[in-house]
Amino acid sequence: MHLTERLKQELWRRFGTQEHPAEWDGLVYGGGKLSQRYWEYFQSIEWLALTEDSVILDIGGGSPVTGMGFFSSLLATVAKQVIVMDPNIQPDAIPPPNVTFVREPADYDGLARLLKAHPELTHISCVSVFEHIEPRLREGLIRAVDEHFAGRAFVTTLEYHAKRTYFEYSLTAASFSELFSRFTRFYPDQFCASPVWCQDAYDTRTLFRPFWRKKRQSPVDIPRWYPVALRFVPRS
Repeated sequence: MHLTERLKQELWRRFGTQEHPAEWDGLVYGGGKLSQRYWEYFQSIEWLALTEDSVILDIGGGSPVTGMGFFSSLLATVAKQVIVMDPNIQPDAIPPPNVTFVREPADYDGLARLLKAHPELTHISCVSVFEHIEPRLREGLIRAVDEHFAGRAFVTTLEYHAKRTYFEYSLTAASFSELFSRFTRFYPDQFCASPVWCQDAYDTRTLFRPFWRKKRQSPVDIPRWYPVALRFVPRS
């Protein structure tokens, strides 16, 4: 069986179980199967297209709740090696034999140093990270990947709204363009939006009802952001 299909089967088996709690949409913070976060993992698996020689860097793949993040653990079932870069990995978490923990933020200096030390890296995954880190860090992350990553693919997912920011570092059309325009050696060959949105991506409120209207108006769901995924590959 192809590794991509093996990972999809294992994703379905694990997601939402007590044995393999997943952040946000798995078991730790609610949600469930076929949720937004499930799609982010599903799409990332498909676009990574791992092989038996794959050596993956998972940026932001740790968890202050579970230690090693769900996705890193899943990738480690088929990858030759997984490096997890995240300052939030629990101090007492013990990685499997084919996993290395780097408890540092993925700023330019730290990431550039790691990429230069590991030229064998073939893939980078970065699930739901960019919308949670300040512009200086995420811009440095892109620059480090562009300058020092010699692998096959960089896959990322994030939450996006074209015009408004609903939390501190969320991306808009302007910041989205500015961030990824920093790639010069890589270009996007895949780009799509999720078919499902997270429950907290909606602002539920009741529309104003004039006093002369007797009928009560129902609450409405106002979209606040939606998840997108991109894959960047090297220019030929």
